Amino acid sequence: MNDTIKTKADYAPNEKKVWRPEFATQVVAPHGSKLDDGTVLFLAIESLQGAFIDGKWEEADSNEEWTETETVTVTDSYTDAEGIEHSVVTKTETVKDFHNEIPRSQRYVLKRFTETGFAENAFSSGYAGPRKYVKN
Repeated sequence: MNDTIKTKADYAPNEKKVWRPEFATQVVAPHGSKLDDGTVLFLAIESLQGAFIDGKWEEADSNEEWTETETVTVTDSYTDAEGIEHSVVTKTETVKDFHNEIPRSQRYVLKRFTETGFAENAFSSGYAGPRKYVKN
């Protein structure tokens, strides 16, 4: 299925993304296809490392750490032998540390080696849509 609906990209127009290859495997182009020109093709999985936005580096993933403190107050009342009511207030503090990892975005690309030995995308056009994140 081809998506022909043009949508505005969800990032700054001057954003330059930096991708790192995670995995690659050689593939064979179907005989007679426009990719069957003798070049070496490979399918790669790339992870987004970050982006330069307005000349400033922004990491693709981040880790959040925070501490939450919960205070519980308990009031106990009792009456002694002389009939006097007493109240005892107890405060308990619970400290919890939290750690949250935000995963990197990944993409699958079909690439080929050029005559000079560099890898380039096998298709010059692409699709820009909403980012989807997958936790590993």
